[in-house]
Amino acid sequence: MTSDLRLAIGDWRLGRTAVLLFFLAATWSCVPDSHVDLILYNGKIITVDADDTIAEAVLIRDGRLAAVGSDEEILALATPDILQVDLQGHTATPGLIDAHAHFGWSGADMLYVLDLSYPNVERMADVIDLVRQQIDRLDSGEWVEGRGWDEGKLEELRYIYAADLDSISPDTPVWLSHTMGHYGVANSVALEMAGITAETPDPPGGTIDRFPDGTPTGVLKENAQGLVRRLIPIAKG
Repeated sequence: MTSDLRLAIGDWRLGRTAVLLFFLAATWSCVPDSHVDLILYNGKIITVDADDTIAEAVLIRDGRLAAVGSDEEILALATPDILQVDLQGHTATPGLIDAHAHFGWSGADMLYVLDLSYPNVERMADVIDLVRQQIDRLDSGEWVEGRGWDEGKLEELRYIYAADLDSISPDTPVWLSHTMGHYGVANSVALEMAGITAETPDPPGGTIDRFPDGTPTGVLKENAQGLVRRLIPIAKG
């Protein structure tokens, strides 16, 4: 072992899906024991160390990352009982510790959905400007969708309301999801399409936010979001 061989730092235990071999999932699934000693080489090993180092190979021993380094360094540690997997230039990462992720949604968002997260938007005017730009890009009648706004990070420190959106979207339905996904805001066109009025009762498990006179603000929480979201074409969100 050479002096610059980087030993793994910390207790990175490997569970059944602890190493994601994005292009070799079939190979990994054939391993009967998820704690089998394993060498991954000829790849891009994302170490997640303090310097975000990318290594060529990694040794996994007794269910833990034992060492990372060059192909030469790690293959020198091989013994007959260690399974060797050639990554053929592909990437492997430590197991994701966040079990709640939406990779598909994120990819679709990049294509179709406005990014309303901070610091992309810092004030209500930024939200309005992005929605206006999207309307100019779309065909008549197409939905504008956005995601990621957080009233706690807006300069105004308040929800986005339908009234904020109506002046720039008199004929275009708009739906903007909150960063947490538990509520969002629709403009008046979208509310009308959904049949939401002051007389509309809250659906089970959901809330239609209202002003003191009962008029819907445009903010729909939990299951009430479905009153509008079900109208949005699947291909656009």
